[in-house]
Amino acid sequence: MTTLSTTSSARDLTVVGFYASGTPFSGTVNAASPHEAKISVLADRRYSEDGGDFYVSCVIDEATGHVVDEATSASETLLLTEVDAVEDLLQQMKSILQDPKQIILPEGTCLQKVGAFIQFFDHLLADQPDVFFDLAGRSKLITDEDMEITFVDRKGAEHDFVPSEALGRLADLALQRRSTTAAVQLKSLVQAAGSNFDVAVHDAYGEY
Repeated sequence: MTTLSTTSSARDLTVVGFYASGTPFSGTVNAASPHEAKISVLADRRYSEDGGDFYVSCVIDEATGHVVDEATSASETLLLTEVDAVEDLLQQMKSILQDPKQIILPEGTCLQKVGAFIQFFDHLLADQPDVFFDLAGRSKLITDEDMEITFVDRKGAEHDFVPSEALGRLADLALQRRSTTAAVQLKSLVQAAGSNFDVAVHDAYGEY
């Protein structure tokens, strides 16, 4: 089971559906709403090696067994493109950083580091957006290579981090404020295809 939401309203929700082939599938996530649960499972199916185009038929509350959402949904109607998702997440984080008291930074992360993550992904979107393409349904890459990069921010400070981990941290911080399609989708991307994304970044740039 995947945990996405830290809100008090989060509950275990099972998303039931089927692939384009007709093969059934269901996944249970801890989410604050049926919509959040659907985004999570649809994204997981998009990026997982054994996934694919997925169609949701209903969402069931595990505690009661009741159907809480019967609206049919599909990946192409609910999920964003990866570039659009990252753009939306960055806009959300820039807004949050105008009043950083809205979030609790995890140990080892400071506001300067969060700002560097945002600058890095802004640069990546402008210079190498192709790194976000072709991440769906690929075999998960396993590498012994160090995926950490060194990024120099606008103030000249160096920051060492793994790109997928930085993206996951931004998604987690955004989810503290509110659940959005972009944050939930990118969290699933990092969990299922983070290593593929890291390799794509290194292939495009090597080390910054």
